[in-house]
Amino acid sequence: MVRCAVCGSEIEKPLKTWTVIVGKNRRTKITFGTFLCERCRRKFKASIGKEPLKPEPKTKPYPPPFMTMYV
Repeated sequence: MVRCAVCGSEIEKPLKTWTVIVGKNRRTKITFGTFLCERCRRKFKASIGKEPLKPEPKTKPYPPPFMTMYV
């Protein structure tokens, strides 16, 4: 639940949500939402959730180091 910054009422449903992935080493997925307060009719944005992502495994370079390419 998110509270309105102006009147302090609690809002349950967002009008719109989107996710953003931030960070290079420590990646985090943050979900934002746009809310409409029914009491004072103000629109505002707020963070809904935050969760860490597992690091992606590093891929091996191609071609492998033991292979040499002759042209």
